Amino acid sequence: TPIPVGYPEFPRVEIPAPLATLVGGLEFKGKHGWANDWIVHWTSTGDEIRWELDVVEPGQYRATLMYTCPEADTGAILQLRAGNAVCQTMLASAHDPEPLPSPDRVPRQEVYEKVWAPLAFPPFELAAGRQTLTLRATEIPGRQAMELKAIILRPSIPA
Repeated sequence: TPIPVGYPEFPRVEIPAPLATLVGGLEFKGKHGWANDWIVHWTSTGDEIRWELDVVEPGQYRATLMYTCPEADTGAILQLRAGNAVCQTMLASAHDPEPLPSPDRVPRQEVYEKVWAPLAFPPFELAAGRQTLTLRATEIPGRQAMELKAIILRPSIPA
């Protein structure tokens, strides 16, 4: 089912990692891709993360990734593509928090939550209709590109 984007009543759309299609060696941290999960093992430039979108209102959009990444793995070049639109950014800032403490008396099998950092892309054009939004790393100078929790899409507001 495509994810609806571009409704004026709901301009900000946060798409969690479990709604993505993973290509290559990517996996979910908790292995199942349940609601709180995130994407790990992004070690190859051949790996891709894809979301099927249904864009209601065409125009310029901004994408923000919610990520974690240790200092040793910064520097990945990330590229977003939808139709003919392409934009990219570099992951320059490390953000590697410990999982948040939980009052569980028995360790859970699901993943424990973390605090995620935002990584913004420059604005890019989304056409109306169904399309695939693809995220890939064109350069991975460390062991991995990042760990990804979600992508947030919202219309770009003109300056």
